[in-house]
Amino acid sequence: MQERRFQTKSEWDIIFKFMVGYQGHFKTINKKNFRAKDGTIVMDDKSNIKILKEQSQSLNHKVSINKKVCEHLEQRTMAQELGEPPN
Repeated sequence: MQERRFQTKSEWDIIFKFMVGYQGHFKTINKKNFRAKDGTIVMDDKSNIKILKEQSQSLNHKVSINKKVCEHLEQRTMAQELGEPPN
């Protein structure tokens, strides 16, 4: 059987578009840098972690849960054939 050769520019363009599409999934991740409270952008990992830790702690303390709301939620039927829920 004779091997097919790509003759025209349009055929090669299609092949290169496929190659770019497959390689597009392997892009490098851009590093995120955060701002400190004084407005400066920190560049090192330890400072970024410190800023994220402070922000997440401040967010977690603002959450309030009203447990009375859970009483008004409708209980869905359980599929008994799936077995017992884990403990």
